[in-house]
Amino acid sequence: MDLSSLVKDFSTTPFLFVGSGFSRRYYGLPDWKGLLQIFVQRMSNDEFAFNKYISRAEGLINSGKEGILLAVTAGLIMQDFDRLWYEDSSFRQLRDSYKVFVKNGQSPFKVEVAQYIDNHSVPVETMRGELAKLKELSRRSLAGIITTNYDCLLEMEMEDYKTFVGQEELIFSALQGWAEIYKIHGSVTNPGTIIITDKDYRGFKEYSPYLAAKLMTIFIEFPIIFIGYSINDPNIRIILEELGRCLSKENLQRLQRRFIYVEHKKDKHDIEFFEHSIVIRDDYIHMTGIRTDNFMAIYEALAEKRASLPAKLIRMFKQEFYTFALTSEPTARIRVANIDDARVRDEDLMIAIGKASEFGLRGLSGMTMKEWYQHVVLHDLEFSADDILTYAFPVLHRKNMALPLNMLLNEANRSYPECEANRCASFDSILNSNYRKGRNRTIEVRSINGIIKCFNNDMHKIIYEIPYLKESEIDVEELEAYLRGLFYQKGLYNNLDNNKRSDLHRVVRIFDYLKYGR
Repeated sequence: MDLSSLVKDFSTTPFLFVGSGFSRRYYGLPDWKGLLQIFVQRMSNDEFAFNKYISRAEGLINSGKEGILLAVTAGLIMQDFDRLWYEDSSFRQLRDSYKVFVKNGQSPFKVEVAQYIDNHSVPVETMRGELAKLKELSRRSLAGIITTNYDCLLEMEMEDYKTFVGQEELIFSALQGWAEIYKIHGSVTNPGTIIITDKDYRGFKEYSPYLAAKLMTIFIEFPIIFIGYSINDPNIRIILEELGRCLSKENLQRLQRRFIYVEHKKDKHDIEFFEHSIVIRDDYIHMTGIRTDNFMAIYEALAEKRASLPAKLIRMFKQEFYTFALTSEPTARIRVANIDDARVRDEDLMIAIGKASEFGLRGLSGMTMKEWYQHVVLHDLEFSADDILTYAFPVLHRKNMALPLNMLLNEANRSYPECEANRCASFDSILNSNYRKGRNRTIEVRSINGIIKCFNNDMHKIIYEIPYLKESEIDVEELEAYLRGLFYQKGLYNNLDNNKRSDLHRVVRIFDYLKYGR
């Protein structure tokens, strides 16, 4: 057996199931034990302090407490760390952007862990070639990612993948199974979602049957490559145990033929195949094992398997069809003719993929808010202002959506009385009462670039603070440069929650008024 023949036998492009070894390899981050040791050292100079926590955790487990040793240890550490953090202000190391999580009730320990990982998430220089190859794979040679890692390595390297954080978001979201990252143990972007203590793991196990059911289709339809895990990692075991409960022994045996386990062995440049087995209850799950330090060879073999369309497009169109099926509303990318006519036979119907402009202007009636706001900043649509105001405005306006209209009205050749009546005609009309009342609040440097520097490029804080500036304090060119940078970040808009998206919309309407409406 060789890597090429192994990949050639895949029925489709695979999912990666990624563990902490991945983050150690590419970011130099510590493993679970190492991470806990770092935070114990912050509390105590005693070289045996961590051993004491391990001993206490072992005693609890020996006394009947259920749990993974390191998770029980983490729970003990978190109790002491949180107490010390609250009692001694000099112990705290959080930046302002992370303090808000503690103010919202999250554990200081988890928030400090998140900040530590964020601060140390810098690519290892010698691994940039592998990371570039991984990005290339994400376009057509991977279907998606499941990970127990907290850091944002995968979001940075996967091209236009949508991220889902934590069990709750996964369970209650419409997953499309392509170009998606499932962070089942939480993320540094929301420290409260991080699974690290025995209490967290009990909650995870409680809902794991629902998560396993949600992921079942992926395990059935795609090859799964486990990478970055040790041979006895409990994180793999929990998921596989739930799959084992959902499937008959015969179906589980069929499933395991598509499981690949990559075991990292330092300085081993050749590829060694072996049979890897995990004991699940009274049975075994077998999978093909690959032992190597040569991940580039694995990536190059995976590149030989390519989907017919880029993964991000498959996801996009699946999402569009899903949305259309729920709402019966056309979208910017789906145009539906009259298919209820009895004279139209099923075999006469077709799906076409191509440039939107080639399928007629009326598709603009499905234009999204993101496309409208992005066009105001980037001018990236091929349609004229008259086309957009004629076809897209009526649909979005009926949904009671405030829109930036000044740029389009300036560019239009015809008059649009309804658009004129709804355009932002003054700076104050864009702001709610909280912003108008708080206009004199303290801002260290009252300018766009001053706010950007003050909040260390924290986008959420920056777009929230900008409307507190006075109209005379806003440099339009600085604002335009900042907004262009945001909209050029692929995937940023789609990953914003409703509140942050509303804040961004407000800032774009301010820009639209200041540049085109005064």
